[in-house]
Amino acid sequence: KTFKLVCKSNADADVPCLWKARVNKSRRHDDLWKVTEWTDQHTCMQQVDRNDHRNVTAHMITNLIMNKIQKKVEYNFNMVQADVKQCWKVDVSYKKAWHDRKKAIECVYGSWESNFAELP
Repeated sequence: KTFKLVCKSNADADVPCLWKARVNKSRRHDDLWKVTEWTDQHTCMQQVDRNDHRNVTAHMITNLIMNKIQKKVEYNFNMVQADVKQCWKVDVSYKKAWHDRKKAIECVYGSWESNFAELP
């Protein structure tokens, strides 16, 4: 049994991403797989010219900005957008920046509900 894997950005890209992998199931061992082809380089991130590239997840953005939120509470949505653009060359929408900033704040400081629950 063989599986060929390609970058999921290929579904809607004019120029396909070069990342790919191929794995084969071992003939001798049912629980082993062998990687027979591997292209490590993703080229899709450089080709993005639209907002909200689906490979840039909320988890990635949250991890990128958590330390910045901890150091500077005034860290705003424009700063989130600028940092994502600088790091991954991708524009994210105001909505995505807002939601991911909110998640990062909750990771650092907790949710409003949990903070109010601690009040006497």
